[in-house]
Amino acid sequence: MERTNKDLQNTLDINKWIESEKAGRDLCGEMDYCAYCRMNEDYVYTCARAVRRMLIAERKAKAQK
Repeated sequence: MERTNKDLQNTLDINKWIESEKAGRDLCGEMDYCAYCRMNEDYVYTCARAVRRMLIAERKAKAQK
């Protein structure tokens, strides 16, 4: 995994762009991590932060099993 939010955001932006091109529409809001997005965040790396929140939630859920 990328070490910084900037690196992760760059990777996510590229992957989302490629998938959006394939789908013929903008997939913002439709990626797995979008459920963890806070679109009103005043922060540059919104998607990267959503991925990190998703991973934390997955780890917590796994630990509770």
